Amino acid sequence: MFAKTTLELPDSLFRQVKAAALRRHTTMKVFFNEALTEKLSRESKKNTLWHQSPMPPPPDVPLKELSKIHKELLADASKIHPGDWQ
Repeated sequence: MFAKTTLELPDSLFRQVKAAALRRHTTMKVFFNEALTEKLSRESKKNTLWHQSPMPPPPDVPLKELSKIHKELLADASKIHPGDWQ
């Protein structure tokens, strides 16, 4: 299934795309489909690689210190008025 759309391209880009499609013995429709598919694939791989990167190790903080930090965060959070978030 295909969706039809209209693209507005600068004349110079249109000529480059038309020439590239002709050199490949294909249509502009096929050229655009391949180019956009390749671009989206590269972006998807970038995002995937970012999510696959290992997380740094947690800081070496004693449990007692973490508990203290947690209590301070809760105390500060209680000072926030819910209306301030709207």
